Amino acid sequence: MAPIQVAPLFSLAAPDDVEEETSDVALLHRISVELIGEQDLGELYSKIVAAAVTITQSQFGTMQRLCPPGDPSGHGGELQLLAHCNLPPEALEFWRWVSPAAHSSCTMALRFGQRAVIPDYEQWDEISGTSDLEAFRQAGIRSAQTTPLLSRSGKLLGMISTHWAVPHEPSARDLRLLDILARQAADLLDRTIAEEELRRLNESLEVRIEVRSRELLAAENQVRQMQKMEAIGQLTGGVAHDFNNLLTIIRSSAELLGRRELPRDRQQKYIDAISETADRAAKLTGQLLAFARRQALRPEIFNAVARVEAVADMLRTVVGARVDLIVTSEGEGCCVEVDASQFETALVNLAVNARDAMNGEGRIEIAIVPADGVPARRGHAAAKGDYVKVSVVDFH
Repeated sequence: MAPIQVAPLFSLAAPDDVEEETSDVALLHRISVELIGEQDLGELYSKIVAAAVTITQSQFGTMQRLCPPGDPSGHGGELQLLAHCNLPPEALEFWRWVSPAAHSSCTMALRFGQRAVIPDYEQWDEISGTSDLEAFRQAGIRSAQTTPLLSRSGKLLGMISTHWAVPHEPSARDLRLLDILARQAADLLDRTIAEEELRRLNESLEVRIEVRSRELLAAENQVRQMQKMEAIGQLTGGVAHDFNNLLTIIRSSAELLGRRELPRDRQQKYIDAISETADRAAKLTGQLLAFARRQALRPEIFNAVARVEAVADMLRTVVGARVDLIVTSEGEGCCVEVDASQFETALVNLAVNARDAMNGEGRIEIAIVPADGVPARRGHAAAKGDYVKVSVVDFH
């Protein structure tokens, strides 16, 4: 999130009224009221910084969060600026992300895990000659203190820093009040981090669920295609036999057409036989291609009676010549909304199972009748409504 700039919200009274108007208890009470009454997270951060500036009577203030290793921001181990008070715009880039290698009070506190006070940056040998010192000079900062934000379990969460435009060292009273404020800020930051982690976990869980759902859907589609291919395998023998018969008719008719003495009417008869047989072969090929086509579920509305009768020839090929397949129906308005390919696959599988149950000889009846409900079965509750029942019964 972008750091928030605020002005101090808790003004101190004039020096002669300090004891009466701005006692420590009264000040902490006002700060607590302000924090409790604020619901916006960004405003809470800003009010914490404003309170720190008020307590220490400093000119600048910052609140930072310690990004954990592997943070999605790519700044793991660095301090992220959450809110600030009175920092000039040219100084924001310096504080937006602070590396542990930088020279400042917050990095000293990060290094040692405790409060760091720098009374005068110009007198700090370690920062002398660095770009960090030049950044402080440009911002008008001469001294600073940083109070760590520790969770109740002792984990370092972030920092609260105050900065002065002149050499300065905070009093014991200032540091005591900062400790109290830091406890409130740490609790807030700890809760915020926990909520963010929970949100990321939920988002990650949603992604995993979505990926798993896609995998299950793909597996389900694969199973359906395997079932369809198994049914096609059952068709292979019968289809090969049918095609052989069709080719025999075409071949013999072509041979007869080759006779010179053949009358014109006989020639036309054989030509018609070839044409009709080719049409039957094309129809059978079209049925196989439509049946084998891989596609997603596409429910459509069609007449179940008409569809069963349309695939009856293919079903007779499946069951063989020794099985008599009969289609019966009650009413012509038995329309259903279902994936046509899956509907046909179910019919083929039922016909094959019925044929195998009769050892390849007997009678199969497919009945299509209206129904006013679906009975309870396999843990599914019964349902009332307008349905169509398609039953496959074998008689040996």
